[in-house]
Parts: sequence; C-alpha cells; structure tokens
Amino acid sequence: MKGGGVVLPANIGFADIYKDLDVGTGLSCTNQLSPCHGGTNPTGLMALQDMAAQDMAKLMANYTQVVARVDMNNPSNSKLLTKPLDLGQGGTPHVGGNSYFPDKSNPMYQRWLIWVQLGAKFESVPTGAGGGN
Repeated sequence: MKGGGVVLPANIGFADIYKDLDVGTGLSCTNQLSPCHGGTNPTGLMALQDMAAQDMAKLMANYTQVVARVDMNNPSNSKLLTKPLDLGQGGTPHVGGNSYFPDKSNPMYQRWLIWVQLGAKFESVPTGAGGGN
C-alpha cells in the first residue's frame, strides 16, 4: 500500500509509532525534559516514558497514552495527527510549538494515519503492502 509516495512495511504496529516518537530514532517526544512529553511533569498531556522499546510495561503505558489521542471514527481528526501537523494544513496548536508534519503527504503523517485506519493496534497488523522498509 502506498500513499503520497510513502512506502509502508508489510506490517505496522505500535512499536513502529513509538520508534517515531522516541529519542534518537524519531521526534524525541519521550525526551525527559518538561517541555516535552517525558519527564516527571510533562508539558503535554500525552505523558510518555523513555527507553520503553525493551520494556513491555513502559511500552504498554505509552500505547495507552497514544491511543487515547486517536479518533477511530475520523482517523485524520485524531489529536495524534493534528497536533504535529502545520496549522496552515489543518493542524491544531501544539504546546511544544513544533509542526513536525508540514502537510498531510509527510511520510510519518501517512504512516501514523494508516496505523490509525488499521485500528491503532498494539500488535503488528498487515498493511496490505507487499514489503518495503
């Protein structure tokens, strides 16, 4: 499955979304600083724990936080997608101030949208793609 030039993996699950959010591999949303979503007193309401990739309890806690920002009835209206989207493209204000998605054709936006459209599952589910990265 391709969308806007995005090559999808054959399967997608929360671990893929977490990798996009994590420090080092992604947007650094799990940074343990207060202006981010990590730390003891995060600015954002979506509180994320760092170093969760190898810790199932932390990963599940992060999943609970992320999936609470998903709109299954209108996936593109999910806060998970609108907060990091540029305001001029239909995004909503993000306290962190960053617009990580300049538009809806952004590869990460597309990957997250497809994850939500497929049910925002914790476990990996087939995307319909024959393979990819």
